[in-house]
Amino acid sequence: MPETEFLVLRLYGPLAAWGDIACGEVRPTLIHPTKSAILGLLGAALGVRRSEEETISRMAGSYGFAVSEEGRCVQIRDFHTVQSAKPNKGKEYGSGYLTSRHRELSVPTTEMETSLTYRDYLCDVIYTVAVWIKDSKNVPYMLKEIEDALKEPKFVPYLGRKSCVLSRPMEPQIIPASDPATAIKKASFYGDGEKHASKGKLYVYNRDFESNSDDLRGQLIYEGDWDIKALSSEIYRDDPISRERWQFKPRKVMRTPFVRRSA
Repeated sequence: MPETEFLVLRLYGPLAAWGDIACGEVRPTLIHPTKSAILGLLGAALGVRRSEEETISRMAGSYGFAVSEEGRCVQIRDFHTVQSAKPNKGKEYGSGYLTSRHRELSVPTTEMETSLTYRDYLCDVIYTVAVWIKDSKNVPYMLKEIEDALKEPKFVPYLGRKSCVLSRPMEPQIIPASDPATAIKKASFYGDGEKHASKGKLYVYNRDFESNSDDLRGQLIYEGDWDIKALSSEIYRDDPISRERWQFKPRKVMRTPFVRRSA
């Protein structure tokens, strides 16, 4: 079977938030990066603006994704108060994607109201992401272009929300392999195998999948028809249709136990 080229990168940070379906004052998070989040990160590195819907659409249809959850991960909930223009002032000041936060804050305080919200975050996250080209006819960027951009991103990348910064370089690398699981296992990152944080290295805490049902580690989530034994399949609405209108279509992903042994 011919090998496929995969672009493999690591995402590590103190906080992350991968938007789940949100309704009302609670903003939940999934335990792994969504397709729209990874596309946003790649687009930021490449300098693609949110208004460039044609390019974003081509990227969404051209690349496949797989994500392994590898590190310690604790979920927390943060309490927020948010000011915005009153609903009846929407036509005057704009609302949603029709306005900017700067314009909202220019509204007189007498026309503002305060909303109470709860936002979920993941703490101390480690993910390894594999990206591959699944439609070479319409692909806007080759993997090498993305690799170079991730090393010197044009816009600041973050883990879902702007408050969720990266703690380490993403260390992108192109690896030929038979499937995304093999590509992720073949990847080599700085600090693999070291347990002492005082040495400035990052240790990936591996474990058996069934050892602790409350632990969020030890899984591979992937799309596509690969020769990988999947335990379950799920549907996520994270495949972007329109960034301006915040519209997404469903995407089928597979889930399987996975441990990327350190070298």
